[in-house]
Amino acid sequence: MRNLANFLVHLFNRDSEPDRAYLSVIHDRCLFCEEPISDSPSYLAYRVCPFCRFHYTVTARQRIDLLADKGTFKESYKYISSMEPLSFSRRSRYRKFFSQDQNRTGLTEAAVTGVCRIGDTETMLIVLDFGFMGGTMGSVVGEKVSMAFENAARRGIPAVAVVSGGGVRIQEGVLSLMQMAKTVTAANRLRDEEVPFVVVLANPSTGQAYASFANLADVILAEPGSLIGLSPLRTLREVSKMPLPLDAHTAEAHVGHGLLDNVVDRENLRLRISSLLEILTSHKHGKSNHKHLLKSGPVECEAVEPWEAVTAPGILSVHWQ
Repeated sequence: MRNLANFLVHLFNRDSEPDRAYLSVIHDRCLFCEEPISDSPSYLAYRVCPFCRFHYTVTARQRIDLLADKGTFKESYKYISSMEPLSFSRRSRYRKFFSQDQNRTGLTEAAVTGVCRIGDTETMLIVLDFGFMGGTMGSVVGEKVSMAFENAARRGIPAVAVVSGGGVRIQEGVLSLMQMAKTVTAANRLRDEEVPFVVVLANPSTGQAYASFANLADVILAEPGSLIGLSPLRTLREVSKMPLPLDAHTAEAHVGHGLLDNVVDRENLRLRISSLLEILTSHKHGKSNHKHLLKSGPVECEAVEPWEAVTAPGILSVHWQ
């Protein structure tokens, strides 16, 4: 009965308005280069500093507005709620933080999923919000992500996931850990059905999502300067006996060692994903000519040994602009 009561309370409170202060934070000066940015179109529209190109964190709703064709996003699985089989409500501190994040962000959980069109290609869009419990995967997030993958596989439409999260939802114990296996199984179905899958790693991208479905995509992109890795950088620094350089865990370092396909500026991200989806789904529509999508032809590169290709710094660091 206690779990049922908690579910009903959550049911009637889930459509609360987000904290406007959370959504409308405007910096007068860049936190990175200290240049004035409050009037910059690039910053106001994309939350990107026009001087140093530092990418600020955006909410899940803002991310959807930046990627989806206007007015096409239809949210799915919005009302999924945990019945708390392990009685999380007894952990009053977790319940307090959880409710605070719901009120602050206007979200019910850290994941927002739905069908939209990106460049006129019907797409299943999955976005994790770092502002909600650090974008970690609890039982509800894992369920929403898995159902979105399964829906995309069943309908034969490409899936695009934007990952922004760090750490684990340790408060939910083993149920949180199981979401990694669940989402991996669902993502593998996309591969089995030959459905395109694209992932964008935003800042930060560590922990559960990165260690599970994020690395199974056909194309893995990242935003400039994103911190990427299995464990958060702070955790690595705490357990490491040697100093860890900050740039060793950035998107640029990962693409330089062949762990990513490319680093794409946020202002160009929608166009890049749109082009990729058109290419990856062309066989479905009977198209085969993609030359109009490519700005330049292939570049001949000097042959190198495989080990050198993944260890030499900068050898693969060719970025899309």
